[in-house]
Amino acid sequence: AWLITQHADHDLRFQKRMLSLLKERLSAAFADKRGYAYLYDRVAVNSSKPQRYGTQIHCENGTVQPRQLENELLLNEFRESMDLEPIEDYLKLFTHCESEEKG
Repeated sequence: AWLITQHADHDLRFQKRMLSLLKERLSAAFADKRGYAYLYDRVAVNSSKPQRYGTQIHCENGTVQPRQLENELLLNEFRESMDLEPIEDYLKLFTHCESEEKG
């Protein structure tokens, strides 16, 4: 269900509704923090807003970079709070850079 929601870019209203439901469950022991972070960023990017966790990427000058960020200085702290690897390690996962890619 999360994967369908994450890639439902044609239905931003649905993504926002699901993000709200995920947020309510973040404090639960079984909460998927990583899934929440990816969807949070996807909704932000799809709403033309900066992302918080740096999960949505694009190619810039031949290198993979996160799309616009809320706060670059706190990025790795935000990522750690959601059980995500440091941004430097995440970006190494992408071996090539083409015109436009989303994470």
